[in-house]
Amino acid sequence: MPILLSAVLLLALAALSGCATRQTLPPEAIQDPAVRETAHALWLQYLHTAKSRNSEAPFLIGASLRYSTPDSGHRLVLRAWGNGLDPMRIDIEAGVGQTLALIRQDSHSFVAYDPRGQKAYVNNDTGNVLLRFGLPVPFGIRDLGNLMTGRFDRVIPGEYSSVAIAPGGGFAYTLPATSRDGHGSVLRLNAAGQPEEWVAGKGTNRMALTIAGYDTPEALPRRFTIQMGEDKNAILLIRERAWPETPFSDAQLAVDIPAGTHIKPLPRN
Repeated sequence: MPILLSAVLLLALAALSGCATRQTLPPEAIQDPAVRETAHALWLQYLHTAKSRNSEAPFLIGASLRYSTPDSGHRLVLRAWGNGLDPMRIDIEAGVGQTLALIRQDSHSFVAYDPRGQKAYVNNDTGNVLLRFGLPVPFGIRDLGNLMTGRFDRVIPGEYSSVAIAPGGGFAYTLPATSRDGHGSVLRLNAAGQPEEWVAGKGTNRMALTIAGYDTPEALPRRFTIQMGEDKNAILLIRERAWPETPFSDAQLAVDIPAGTHIKPLPRN
């Protein structure tokens, strides 16, 4: 796998983090109307908090990413920024001065420039760019940005079909199947209405995302852990999260591709 593809994998997993605890679908939905009402109120609180986060606010995030697959394992540095999420920029480094990828994505295009290989990967379908790298990961670059800025409702389905009491407190909500996973999923909220685990898919396409590092009920998480199937996992640790008052300029959100760069389409699955 080229260095650039590895870099995007961490991104993908970037939204993601270390080995998640396996969770099965709740065996039995809550029957008590009073408890169901409490669970629904917590769900509404979760959605309100996620939706209240300004989708147009400039953001700047610094993070470290460690991921492991049967073929490799790396620790990378990730820097993401944007005015809201369209467009979004991400740079990935293996160390000081070792840039692996410069990435830009908006609502209709994606470009990833590999300065060391002098290659650029482009795609007009922005919804499955990570899958195009051969990764069974249900996150795109914009999804990653939404997760890191706490806009969970833009990634996780906003309705549930049943709810059960979760081990350790809080509730586990069974979510309907979507084009993303095709099998439905389970989201676990803690007693403060914060998402702590999201499990989707089955078998080799199973994804378990653990979200942690909340300092206060209003705080954003600092740690994302994802496990895909049985042998792929990643940990994304947020080191810095800022909300600049001045929007980024078009030049700051651009990826300049030098003349002579080999332009390639994203690989098929």
